[in-house]
Amino acid sequence: NGTTTVYMLICLGLAVDYSAHIGHIFNLSSGLAQDRAHEAMTRIGPSVFHALFSTILAVLVLSASKSYVFQVFFKVLCLVTLIAGFKGLWLLPVVLSLAGGDSDRPDVVVNVKIPRPSATE
Repeated sequence: NGTTTVYMLICLGLAVDYSAHIGHIFNLSSGLAQDRAHEAMTRIGPSVFHALFSTILAVLVLSASKSYVFQVFFKVLCLVTLIAGFKGLWLLPVVLSLAGGDSDRPDVVVNVKIPRPSATE
């Protein structure tokens, strides 16, 4: 069924998305586990929250639909977004601060220089 496939792919993507961002910044940080979790929430937490909030706002529009398919899509997507947001913004940082381990490596500094086109090109 095509509708079920679309639901599953969207739900899988949302379930992983928020946690992946928090986990990535935690992995790049150094220091004690609590400090690394705090740094991850400080650096990427607001962006993840804004992504969560904007997704919920976008899904709320579907709640007024009269179509059964869109009503089910609203319920499923709203529930998955709230659970994934809870998992990524609350549960994962707590688990990482308790069991994430300390890191002694120096902070990774990423300096990406984007070449600018010259006026002659």
